[in-house]
Amino acid sequence: MSNFVKPETERLDIGGGDYIVVKKRLNVREARKIMARQMKPMSIGEKPQLDYEQVGIAQVSVYLLEWGGPGFTEDGRTVPYTEGALDDLDPDVFARIFKAVEGHIANEERAEKNGTSETASPAISPSAA
Repeated sequence: MSNFVKPETERLDIGGGDYIVVKKRLNVREARKIMARQMKPMSIGEKPQLDYEQVGIAQVSVYLLEWGGPGFTEDGRTVPYTEGALDDLDPDVFARIFKAVEGHIANEERAEKNGTSETASPAISPSAA
């Protein structure tokens, strides 16, 4: 078993024939990027505050790699996924994407906890020192 995250993807159905492709698991840099992006800039001594404009979108933008299906086309062509295109989505469509990403994260965490994920860490046992 490796201590490094493999660049694996998963395709998630979001309804209406549409789908998204997400990262199966994040590496440290990507996980920290989500946390940092969701916080407002602050000075020493200030309390941390969430940037509500970034909550949700930060997570989706780090996990999401591509999308497809009839809802992601204009003039007969698929609109490529970019963060700008993500901002232009209908709020209901973004909610479907966010729900799919949240479900994906929950499933991965559950698999890791149950030891069914190939990236799951074994229980730590005391050394025989």
